[in-house]
Amino acid sequence: MTTATLILPERDNMLRRLKTVLDDPHAEAGLYPRLLKHAGQQKAPEGVVLMFMLAIADYTAGLPPTMELTLGIALPRFIGALIDDENLRQEALDFLQSVQ
Repeated sequence: MTTATLILPERDNMLRRLKTVLDDPHAEAGLYPRLLKHAGQQKAPEGVVLMFMLAIADYTAGLPPTMELTLGIALPRFIGALIDDENLRQEALDFLQSVQ
C-alpha cells in the first residue's frame, strides 16, 4: 500500500461518472447524494472503497438484501469510474478484494 491520495471529481463530474455505471433515478435520489457529499475531497484509495461501502450500507438499510448485493457487485465499476490513476485504481480494487 502506498500513502498516495487522490482528489475525487467535483460534484457534477462525479455524478456524471456515477451515472455511467448506474443511471437509475432511485440511485440518483438515494445513493448518489451520500457519495456526492465527498466530491472534490482528497482520499486514499482505501478511503474511496470505504466511502462506497458505507454509502451502500446506509442506502440499502431496510431495502431487500439483493440491493446491497447488486451494488456490491457494481463496486469495481464505480471505483473505475471515479479513480483515473491506474495505480491508485488498482490499489483500491486490491483493497476491495481483501475486505469482501
